[in-house]
Amino acid sequence: MSQLANYVENVIANAILRNTALPAIVTPYLALYTSDPGEADAGTEVSGGGYVRKAITFAAPSGREAQNSAQVDFGTASANLGTITHWGVRDAASGGNLLWSGALTVAKTVNNGNPYKVEVGQIVCKLKGAFSTYVGNAILNHLLRNVAWTQPATVYTAFYTNDPTEADTGTEAAGGGYARQATAFAAPTDGLCQNSGLVSYGTMSAGLGTLTHCGIRDAATSGNLLLVGALTSALPVAAGDPLQIAAGALVAGAA
Repeated sequence: MSQLANYVENVIANAILRNTALPAIVTPYLALYTSDPGEADAGTEVSGGGYVRKAITFAAPSGREAQNSAQVDFGTASANLGTITHWGVRDAASGGNLLWSGALTVAKTVNNGNPYKVEVGQIVCKLKGAFSTYVGNAILNHLLRNVAWTQPATVYTAFYTNDPTEADTGTEAAGGGYARQATAFAAPTDGLCQNSGLVSYGTMSAGLGTLTHCGIRDAATSGNLLLVGALTSALPVAAGDPLQIAAGALVAGAA
């Protein structure tokens, strides 16, 4: 199981929701740890014994997951490195930022004279949860494979009468004067943004049914689903009802 670091949660939220370009990472690096770095990048990275971070390559993502596509060889230790329990994917050969981290399937004690290698498919970076398949794969490609993705200049909030899922297969509200509305977001905290102002859809001239989900999209019509989530409670909308989202009521992002 992998988790996003706090740094990259905010980077991704800013990119999807606030038109801030993702960083270009030409080469990601694999780091090894003797304790869990967690979201805050607070773990103990291996040091000494000839250890250095190694460049890592990833296969094209599928289903919002990307796996390392080649063996990562850390060579033979020239001193005891301790018990390696976790890995981290970082954006620099030294220093820099943690992007993803996870626990090794089996912890490994590496002593002086021991080789250590990470085999193909052992490092899996994921973007699950609220991310659509489209945007999850696009961001994995951008951050891990240097395949550029251009963030949307404006995002729109859509309502649904069922779950669109990550595959964008739901039933969007229609008729009654309903149209998606451009939505602005404040800066993220721990990967989550709140809408910064009232989002008004006006008064509906016909019923929309019961709204159950909302989605963030990259176009006023058609386009791509970016993020999706269930409403706190289902919302029946009849003719004559106003439809709006109060400032701060919509929370979205990468956490």
